[in-house]
Amino acid sequence: MPAVSNTSPVFNLACIERLNLLYEQFGDVWIPEAFVAELRQIPDDAVRKRVEQAKQAGWLNRDSRRTPADQSTDRVNWDCA
Repeated sequence: MPAVSNTSPVFNLACIERLNLLYEQFGDVWIPEAFVAELRQIPDDAVRKRVEQAKQAGWLNRDSRRTPADQSTDRVNWDCA
């Protein structure tokens, strides 16, 4: 079953090299646009790489549905690099 997540589970599981647990539990995981900027600011290169690998694998996705509060993320790039 697909799930929507904020930054904390993605970041914390990537830090301990267990990001795969989200995939195993939910299959598809969607990150709201408002949290994409937070993922781009992860200070650890290895952690950012794990997040990027999950995105490239196709199960970690950006939820691009927009709300008025999301307007400040117009210039955010999904790439964690």
